[in-house]
Amino acid sequence: FCGTQVELCLIHVAEPDPAFVGWDAGPQSVRESVAKHFHEEHVSIQNYAQTFRDEGYSCKARLIQGPSAESINGEAKKIGADLIVLGTHGKGITKQLLVGSVSESVLRNSQCPVLLIPTR
Repeated sequence: FCGTQVELCLIHVAEPDPAFVGWDAGPQSVRESVAKHFHEEHVSIQNYAQTFRDEGYSCKARLIQGPSAESINGEAKKIGADLIVLGTHGKGITKQLLVGSVSESVLRNSQCPVLLIPTR
């Protein structure tokens, strides 16, 4: 960070669950399970952000739901990101062995530089 003023924004994208049709439909137990899962993800990303804040960095955290690549690029554009740092699992079809499909889509459509970090 070299002494420059940096604001970090951690984004976790929760993929839409095709089996979950909405808060008004389905059994109460399913709604409670989905809500519990989102709450746990929210707490997790807030804890990561607090770690950065404890080190003296300005850091926000957001949990959003939607298609991963589109949500990442949309949020980066919305906040005016200078750089996207993205963990990549390398999952995807054979032609995407080195860069996963989400990573490849973020790279292809991003309006700012993207730094990929292998999570293995």
